[in-house]
Amino acid sequence: MRKTLSIILCAVMLLSVCTFAIPVSAAPEGTAINNADEFLAMVSTPADATEPTAKYYLATDITLPSSYAEPFWGILDGNGHTVTVSTPMFNDFSGEVKNLKIKGEIFYQDANAAAFATLSSKGFNATDCVNDANVTITGNAKWAAGFVADCENNAVPMIFTNCVNNGDIYVDSTADEKMRAGGFGGIIDSAIFFNCTNTGDIYMKGNICIAGGLVSRVALHAAQHTAEAYGCTNTGNITVEDTYIGADGVSFGSAGADAGGIFGHIGTSKQSGWYRVWGCKNEGKIDAPYRVGGIVGYTYASGTTAYLDLQFCINTGDIVYGRTQKKDESTVIFDYGSPFVAYTNSPYTTIKYNINTGAVSQREGTVAERKENTFFGCSSADATMYDLQGNYDIYYDQYKYYSFANPYTENGRDVGNIHELSETEGIIKTTLEDIKSGKVCYEICQLAESDAFGEALMDTLEADAAKAAGFENGAYRFYFYQKIGTDNFPSINPAQGWVVLSGSTYVNGEKVEGDETTEAPKVDETTKGDDATEAPSQGTEAPSQGTEAPSEGTQPTTEKTGCGGFVAGGVALVAILGTALIIKKRD
Repeated sequence: MRKTLSIILCAVMLLSVCTFAIPVSAAPEGTAINNADEFLAMVSTPADATEPTAKYYLATDITLPSSYAEPFWGILDGNGHTVTVSTPMFNDFSGEVKNLKIKGEIFYQDANAAAFATLSSKGFNATDCVNDANVTITGNAKWAAGFVADCENNAVPMIFTNCVNNGDIYVDSTADEKMRAGGFGGIIDSAIFFNCTNTGDIYMKGNICIAGGLVSRVALHAAQHTAEAYGCTNTGNITVEDTYIGADGVSFGSAGADAGGIFGHIGTSKQSGWYRVWGCKNEGKIDAPYRVGGIVGYTYASGTTAYLDLQFCINTGDIVYGRTQKKDESTVIFDYGSPFVAYTNSPYTTIKYNINTGAVSQREGTVAERKENTFFGCSSADATMYDLQGNYDIYYDQYKYYSFANPYTENGRDVGNIHELSETEGIIKTTLEDIKSGKVCYEICQLAESDAFGEALMDTLEADAAKAAGFENGAYRFYFYQKIGTDNFPSINPAQGWVVLSGSTYVNGEKVEGDETTEAPKVDETTKGDDATEAPSQGTEAPSQGTEAPSEGTQPTTEKTGCGGFVAGGVALVAILGTALIIKKRD
């Protein structure tokens, strides 16, 4: 018997009726910082402490002449003030930062850099922070980002909530190593993003580059890690120059030259973790040589211990891919470009309920043997196991293949995981007019309401594997919303209202009596209000890992509407509940 979630429903109902305004932080705690000297003299939490005890807050705007040199572990409240920088604020920061604004220009030669922290030894959580500082690294340097360049070997998730990067990231490196650049992070082993936005452009030139609108490289080391993004947006253009041959003129790497609007590259071999991207949007042009995706460039999620789950995402940015040089003529090259995920190798991949209006094309002069566009690339994993449905694309005709992988020779014949588009369902041709009218929003919601893939997966996976994948006791779902006449695209924000069908016209949120086909997905009776205005309930339990998909966010402000809070320390994952997500177990 399936368990009910009455306690969660009650909590959601209580949160959903809280409409009063509360300050992000009522009164700052700790020691006041009034100038640069006081900032640089802060005392970190002792290394043998069990939690960060050093607490500081900005009492005014300050300008820093240099970075805080020693590792700092503590809590910094920006208190709504701005720090102007010409170097990273911290060489090494761990703990918590909130309500902070950063501006300035950072130029580093032969060194990694980020506007907030070059390194985070223990990881940190960031809430309501905005970076406007541009970051440039040249010479023998490899990692750059808006918030943190390097946070490796940390299984406790680094959590960003309602944060924005507006700074441009520029990398022109001569280092014969792998390059990493992202709006928020260069490399972060475990990362969760709620309602975050990158508007900064990212440019990379160097050996084996990886770029991501939020993070370049996530979940690198072989342990249990997570890469998750909910309600996040990238509007920055991402460009990776084709210098794929190593600086020595000989080496020819394979784990790089990737780019994605949200994550550039996720996972590694022998990994255990979950990779979920829900309700995210890319509007930027993504232009890179190898594996290029509007949402994710590459995901290594092999076996039954790591999974990619991408739902309710929108790509409007153009995707350009293809290497234009190779080491020698004997080297065989296959490149991948996709509006959503360029390459994945897990047989339990989920790509559904997504919308694309961006064109996918190859770079001029590409030397790749495979020249046809593909909806997604995959390895030798059985693509028939994938959950691929309800993906709407105005460029349906541009794909020859639904998926393909690098063919290899076995017993004298070519073997590969290649599927002709006509043989595989899951992509639905649409038009801009159908998207704007609400038709696509309506149809996706109907598909989501009847989604039974969770039960089908339970038939093919052992119970432990299904639970790890997040499919225990049924599929997880939520919905698109759209205000007809105002929104050109759906979003995951329930405030936009549902779309229903009245005769042959799609309209907002009002059921037509006597015609069941016009109703939006059914409203749970325990939360039902006015039939004409109540948003539909969400379909099923949230992910078992403890993260909830939040409402679509806005730019950080000094006030929030509703109830909620931020759990610091990184031990527990953030749970954001409110009107955006009403969760119940499907009957």
